[in-house]
Amino acid sequence: MNKVKLESIHFLWCPVTQQKLSPISDKTLERINTSIKNQYLYYYDGRKVEEPLESGFVNENNSLVYPIKMGIILVVKSFAIIMDTEKININTNDDFYKSIVKNFYDDIGWTQEADNNFKDAKLFEDLREVSQNYISNCRLRINKHIKKSGQYLLDVASGPIQYDEYLTFSNNYDYRICVDISFQALRQARNKLGENGIYILGDVTELPIRENTMDAVISLHTIYHVHKDQQEQVFRELYRVLKSNSTAVIVYSWGWHSMLMNIALLPIRIIRALKRIKHIVTRNLIRRKVLNKSAGLYFYVHNYKWLQQRNFPFSVELKVWRSLHTNFLKLYIHKNLFGKQFLNFIWKLEEKYPKFVGRIGAYPMFIIKK
Repeated sequence: MNKVKLESIHFLWCPVTQQKLSPISDKTLERINTSIKNQYLYYYDGRKVEEPLESGFVNENNSLVYPIKMGIILVVKSFAIIMDTEKININTNDDFYKSIVKNFYDDIGWTQEADNNFKDAKLFEDLREVSQNYISNCRLRINKHIKKSGQYLLDVASGPIQYDEYLTFSNNYDYRICVDISFQALRQARNKLGENGIYILGDVTELPIRENTMDAVISLHTIYHVHKDQQEQVFRELYRVLKSNSTAVIVYSWGWHSMLMNIALLPIRIIRALKRIKHIVTRNLIRRKVLNKSAGLYFYVHNYKWLQQRNFPFSVELKVWRSLHTNFLKLYIHKNLFGKQFLNFIWKLEEKYPKFVGRIGAYPMFIIKK
C-alpha cells in the first residue's frame, strides 16, 4: 500500500481503545522493527511478534499498532501490537464461533477451483445456466437501494467479491472498503479491485470504522454466520458507520422460518432430519463439534418477530432479495421443464410484491436509512 493512499485513510479506529488510527511514521516503523528483532513486542492475544512490519496504523495514545501485511490492514484485536504495557494488558480470550467462520473460509470456502468458481459457490449457490439470469437479477437488486456514487462503499464481510454483479455496487465510488475476518478472502478481493479497494481484516461485531464516515454499506449473507447473541450488534454497527442521508443494505436468510421454502423443501428436510438422527445414534455429534473448530460453518437465523422486537434507533424496511432457496432451484428448476419461464414469473412477482415475498421467501433484504 503506497504512502499517498495510507495518508488518505482517515476513517479507521481502534477496536480496543476506540481511538482514531493514523499511519505510523517511518521513524516509528524503524523503532518497532528494532523491538521486534530484539523480541520485545507482543500481540494483544499474547503471541510474540516475530515478523517485521511493512507499515501500519497507530492509535492516538501510541499504545497499540495494527500491522499492514500484503496490502491488508489487520485491524482485529488479536493482531494489535502492544507498544505500551502500562496502558494495555494482554488478553487471551478467543471467540469460538468467530474462529469457526474464519477457519471455514480460510481453509475451505474461499478456495478457488479449476473452473474459477470458489468452493463457497459450489456449496451454497446454483451455478447452472437455467438459473443464472434470475440469480443475476436478484444480486443486482442491491444497486436500487444504495447511493449511485460516493467516496466510500463499505462491504462488510466482503469475501473475495466472488460474483461479477457484486463489482457493480462500487463502480462509481472512489474506494470500496472490504472488511472480512478471512485473510484469504481479502487477498482474492485485492486481486479483483486492486488500488480501487481498501482491505481490512476486521470483526463485523466491532467494525474498525469511525462513525458517520461511509456513503453506503452492504452486508450480504453475513449476519446469520455471526453468533445469535451478537447479530443485533452487527445491525447497530452498520448504522453507526453510515453518514447521514445514506443507506445500508443487509441480505439475510429466514432459514427454517421461511413459510414458502418450508413447504417447498419438505422432502429435503425430512431426508436431512433422518440423516441427523442417524448421526446422533452412531456418534456423539455434539462433542465432536465442540472439539473440532473446523466442524462446519456456524449458521443461525432469527425470525421476523425477533427483528420487530429489537429496540433499534432506526427503522428497518423489509424487501425481497431472492425468494427461492438454492435447494429449491436445484430440485424443481430444470431447462426442459420451463425452468427459465417459471423463474421469470417469480422475478416479476417479487418486483410487484417485494415486502410480502420478502416476508415468506428464502432471503429477505433489510434496508436501513440514516
